[in-house]
Amino acid sequence: MREQMTPGQFLDVVWQAEFKRRVDRAFVHLTVARQRE
Repeated sequence: MREQMTPGQFLDVVWQAEFKRRVDRAFVHLTVARQRE
C-alpha cells in the first residue's frame, strides 16, 4: 500500500538528497584540504 506522492513531496525528497550529497562532498573536500597542510 504505497502512498501517492505529490510533486511537491517528490521535489522535497530530491532536494534533500541533493543537499545531503553536496554537504557530504564539501565536508570530504574540507577534510582532505586540512590534512594536506
